[in-house]
Amino acid sequence: MCKENVHANCNMAIFQRGKGNTCECEKYIKKSSKASEDNIDSLQKLAYTLCELDMHEEARAKLKLLLHTNPYDIKALFCLAVTCVNSGNLQMAMKYFGDILKIDPYNTMAQYYKKHISSPDFNGYVSYVYEIPPLEALSRIKLLESCIGSLDENVKGYWRNDDYFVSVCVWGISHEETGIALCALKIIGFAGDNKAKDILSGAILNKKISDEIKNAIFTELNKLDVLEPFVAYINGEIVEVRTSRIKYADKIPVGYQLVEIGIHDVFDGDQEKADAALKYWAGYIKTLKGVYPKIAKPYLWVCAVAYLLIGEKIFEESEGFTISQKGIINTANKIKKRLEENHDNN
Repeated sequence: MCKENVHANCNMAIFQRGKGNTCECEKYIKKSSKASEDNIDSLQKLAYTLCELDMHEEARAKLKLLLHTNPYDIKALFCLAVTCVNSGNLQMAMKYFGDILKIDPYNTMAQYYKKHISSPDFNGYVSYVYEIPPLEALSRIKLLESCIGSLDENVKGYWRNDDYFVSVCVWGISHEETGIALCALKIIGFAGDNKAKDILSGAILNKKISDEIKNAIFTELNKLDVLEPFVAYINGEIVEVRTSRIKYADKIPVGYQLVEIGIHDVFDGDQEKADAALKYWAGYIKTLKGVYPKIAKPYLWVCAVAYLLIGEKIFEESEGFTISQKGIINTANKIKKRLEENHDNN
């Protein structure tokens, strides 16, 4: 094996440690150390490998080198704080967690571990894994659910005065479980201050938050009178989103709202076509009379509406998505048929 292959040597070090071969593990670490000095990617791999191997002092030295290049690397700062915790230097650990909070005031990991290592129950060790421990996650879910049951001035007081509580809400809104994310969103929306607006405006740029939750955030931002367009990460792109053009008589499912957002994106820069396409879509929704079949592929319906307006030109836009031209045409015909039937009945 080539000694300059830092990633391979680090992986072998972890493998040998798992087999109990400490000497072999150290041999591969030494090879990696020599080869990683002039390459940031290799240095990063080595630093995080040393963390995984619980080689705290060695990891701290490499993490400091890493932070010379990028002092705002939050994961590196977190791991650096953890090396201090696991070496017994809690004062220095608190300093590094504080540095994270200067960059990201509601960073959920830093907020949690600052509190955790100050607790009488702290056992002296923190995992390097950058995620909230399961028991803490369960405690947070219960906290969010209890707040939803009594949205009052006490909740607003927590929001204004307790950064840890705010960090729990920020954590919740990016949770993979839709119910938990919506629960956190409701609390943030209830708080409704400038801090809430800033957090929600940042959340729609978070790649980890689903488009479904982002759509709910758009609705909340509208309620808070945040001016459009919203800059968001949708369908793998940074886009400007306008959501408030169509007003519905009743609440429609998220899939239908995502189609509207997609129509804005497809016709971005051509207001006339966007308005015409939205008119088609609003007309189609009206024909459903409150009974909404599930939309599994919102972008298919976006392309179908666009097909009614610009024909086969939309096929170029849909390249790269897992939808077929036949599917677009069939869906467009379905929309057209309902619009025609509704027109005839009226």
